[in-house]
Parts: sequence; structure tokens; C-alpha cells
Amino acid sequence: HTETVQRLLELGANPNHQNKNGCSPVHAASQNGHTDVVDLLVQAGADIHLATTDEYGSVPLGIAAAKGHTETVQRLLELGANPNQQDKNGRTALFKASLEGHEAVVRLLLEKRADVNICAKNGCSPVYAASQEWPHRCSGPTSPGRS
Repeated sequence: HTETVQRLLELGANPNHQNKNGCSPVHAASQNGHTDVVDLLVQAGADIHLATTDEYGSVPLGIAAAKGHTETVQRLLELGANPNQQDKNGRTALFKASLEGHEAVVRLLLEKRADVNICAKNGCSPVYAASQEWPHRCSGPTSPGRS
């Protein structure tokens, strides 16, 4: 993927182009754990804070965290992603990683000072999300970045 993305960027592809749901190339790379592609896109001007325009408002860090892509989460944080940025449902990357049981991502986010007390709009906290036997009770409808 890296060489193809590099070539498309060289030909003038817009790294912030969003599809009808507001997903950009950096959202897709984050969802698939393509850290090297994230780097290329950011070097070309991709916005790592860009939220999808659908009903979820997902950001790349939250998407990577929900999928358990520790290396991609680490890189996004190094590039300046805000570990406490919330989506439209109030969910942070820590909430999403906790909900999906991605312990390595949770540890990384906590090391980077993710706030354990930020609750989703439905009142669920990351610790509540992590304690759920049935994660969908606290997650709401399926959203980008959900497993």
C-alpha cells in the first residue's frame, strides 16, 4: 500500500479528501493499522484531527484504538493527536480501546495522559466500558472503528 499511496500523492492526490461518510485516507490507514501510510499522508498534509462527517464523528486515533492497532496509535500520538478528543457520542480513544479490550492500547493511552474520567454522552466511563461482558450495551450503534 505504501508505494501506491506515495505515487498517488506524487500525482497530486488530496490527502484530506473525504468520502460521503467523511472518511479520509488517514481514517482508512488508521483503521487498517497502516502506520507507514499514516506517516506518508501526514507528510503530505493530512489532518489527523479530522472527524468523519457521519453520525459518529470518528477521528483517526479513536479508530486505530478501537481496532487495537498499538503502533498506529503510538504514531498518531507522536504526531500530535489529542488522546482526549471525543467523537460525536463523547467517546475517546481510551473509551473505545477499553470497550474492545485492547489492553496494550489502553496502557499506551494512559501513559500519554488520556483522561480516565471522560464519559461518553450516555454516561459510560472507560472503566465501565471495560467491565462490560457485552460491549454493545455501552457502545451504542456500530460505528467506524468498531471491531
